[in-house]
Amino acid sequence: MANPEPRALGVDLLWEVPLGLLSWGFFHLNKSLISRLYQLDLERKADRARTWRLLSADSLSQPMSLPVLLTKGPRWNTHASIGTLGPLEVARSLAVDTARANSGAGAWSIVIYRYPHFETWREIGSLDPQPASGWTEVSLPRGRYCLGVRYYDVGPAAAMPAVRVDGASADTVPAEPVPLGLNGMYATLASRANPYYRALHHYVHPMLRLRRWLPEALVRREYLPVGDPLTDFRYDWFPAGHALGVRAASRLNDDFRMFLSVYNRASLPVHSCELGPGETLTPTFAQPGFYLIRLRPRRPDVPRCQDDELRVERRRGEALETVALT
Repeated sequence: MANPEPRALGVDLLWEVPLGLLSWGFFHLNKSLISRLYQLDLERKADRARTWRLLSADSLSQPMSLPVLLTKGPRWNTHASIGTLGPLEVARSLAVDTARANSGAGAWSIVIYRYPHFETWREIGSLDPQPASGWTEVSLPRGRYCLGVRYYDVGPAAAMPAVRVDGASADTVPAEPVPLGLNGMYATLASRANPYYRALHHYVHPMLRLRRWLPEALVRREYLPVGDPLTDFRYDWFPAGHALGVRAASRLNDDFRMFLSVYNRASLPVHSCELGPGETLTPTFAQPGFYLIRLRPRRPDVPRCQDDELRVERRRGEALETVALT
């Protein structure tokens, strides 16, 4: 099979690279400004800190919601129901009703972030041993913290878990029901692309095309989401007029849940599916874009995915080329 790297370079990079550098600066300027506005909004509406905020069509209808998400978390997880909480003032500990999470989702993760810079502080998940009390308590240094919850395979009893701070006997934050079909919003989200969102993310495509000449740490920092620390990622770009074929070794299907999300150049999702054993073939995409594969372990301590166990092929008619994974 042909190596795609020579075809990754083309005359269009003569203008894609300068525009990409402008886009990169535009993205980070907007990210800084929007992040500051978002923090001011959280500070001004302190009551929202003690209420779960579900990612939904309703939340995306709020004026600042989409710009915030397209600068803070632009590689959408289209497979999980997502809730966020905080910032909460914590003096010594935070407890989460993990029994509630277990009863409503087939798999889940809760990540605790230190506010305001959202450093990942601790992850709790369905793969952890579950305490007999049904509550998981985490000791934390004094400060303010936010929580991000991802539920997979949501059931009718699903609810964001109750949270208690500093050993309180009553819930600091009550549980919040999670409606079924919450992720139906992704079916039409790409229609909200506009010149502003495309300008924000224009740099991603040339960056991925040139990734073998760029520091991998830089590319990962720019591209990957702030997500579950247990999740492994594979990602790359594709040109217009191509479909993606993904071949996964049977071992991977035994050890991981594998989720594919495909984005347009505004970083809005245009396709998503769960990968199984053998080959998965996507539709042909009329426009160029990029993709992200999430690999979530089914059990603790499974061996990491090796490059030859997961192969992605770009297809255009009968033509086929294998995409190198890193």
